[in-house]
Amino acid sequence: MAHPSLEQHVHPFLEKLSERHRLLVMSGIRPFSREPGEYLIREGEQADTLFLIRAGHGMIETSALKRPPVPVQRIGPDCVVGWSWLLPPYRWQFSCRAEDSIEGLAIDSSWLLERCEEDFTLDNHLYRNLIEAMGERLTALRLQCVRSATNPSEEQSDQKSETSRTSAQQEGLES
Repeated sequence: MAHPSLEQHVHPFLEKLSERHRLLVMSGIRPFSREPGEYLIREGEQADTLFLIRAGHGMIETSALKRPPVPVQRIGPDCVVGWSWLLPPYRWQFSCRAEDSIEGLAIDSSWLLERCEEDFTLDNHLYRNLIEAMGERLTALRLQCVRSATNPSEEQSDQKSETSRTSAQQEGLES
């Protein structure tokens, strides 16, 4: 059974599920937290968890050869992080580092995939919700590429303000 404090605030990602599926998924959830500077996920490492952010902020970033990581998208409450476990080679495609203290819900991907194998409807709903999160991440990455290509000299100074604006627009959409 889910930890009692987990039910106080149902994450929007879970709200989209039927009550039966929501309770099933909640039974496999564990709370997690990260302090500023700590990673939720690291690019290239084994992908094995779905993170549902409840509080705090982090930065999705990607590596750049011999340069600091490139920020892609700022994440915050009600965001979803971690869908690389869906696709081979099951490695994180991005990193996510906490900007301030982050708290949320973590779901083991192996456990979740087993539940999906048992229930096609759950599988369908989860994939639809995760595809929405993937689309938002790809949009943020595309915007970062456009910024880099059009203003390479202003890239560093504009990254933080643009990422914050993109995040504010997407936080209402991220699920």
